[in-house]
Amino acid sequence: IELMLKINKKAEQQSLAKYGLNYVTDKYLPDKLQELGII
Repeated sequence: IELMLKINKKAEQQSLAKYGLNYVTDKYLPDKLQELGII
């Protein structure tokens, strides 16, 4: 959450909820952060 605030981005939680929390934390967020050059 702190990172999202820092980069002025928000997660579309409802649209990602259908995939489950494990998908979001294990796949989506790491991929998105890498795409943004954060990791």
